Amino acid sequence: MFEALLLTAVLAADLPTAAALLASADAPRRAQLHSVVRLRATVQPDEGPTQTGEFDLYIGNEDEQLVVFRDKRNKGRKFLL
Repeated sequence: MFEALLLTAVLAADLPTAAALLASADAPRRAQLHSVVRLRATVQPDEGPTQTGEFDLYIGNEDEQLVVFRDKRNKGRKFLL
């Protein structure tokens, strides 16, 4: 009998809505909006020299990003994502 009461109490508890679950899942991604991330990428091919590039990623809204290259070879190059 006690188990049935406990189960009823658990089921009656406030469960998050689908919108609340989606909002909490998107929170880490939204935390980076309107910020700048400096990145360094290294490519190590099987044959040939290692290549390293540095760039800044300007994050605007969810569909607006700008990449600005900072390394000597590509300095000043930009592209929108």
